Amino acid sequence: MGAAARYPETEPILETGEPELTVHEQEVRSIGGSLWMLGITLALFFLPVVNGLIGGVVGGFRAGSTKGALLASILPVGAAAFLLWIILSYIQLPVMGSPADAIQIALLTLLSIVAMVVGAAIGGTVAQNRIDRLNRA
Repeated sequence: MGAAARYPETEPILETGEPELTVHEQEVRSIGGSLWMLGITLALFFLPVVNGLIGGVVGGFRAGSTKGALLASILPVGAAAFLLWIILSYIQLPVMGSPADAIQIALLTLLSIVAMVVGAAIGGTVAQNRIDRLNRA
């Protein structure tokens, strides 16, 4: 017996698999997801690849859908790339002049950014599956 049968005055959370949100609600969820992604990625700067993955999963889940999560990951990707470059450069300040060090910092930053986008897709998919499962209940 589904939720709509038990509570006839309520409607399913989703009818077509996509959230029924206004444009404003979608923007708020995307911005909130972006801020979560960026904040967690920068707070965990000392875990180079894991920081982006964790930030992406949490931010993607907060965005609510896979599409929203991937769109929400655009803003923090650019900001995180720049800020992680600065943080990692500052930590390795005594040897910053070597080209090998610059390549290492660029590689760590790139891996964190890729992990953030993958994490956003995972988090958005989990959120969407959760909503779909609630619809079927």
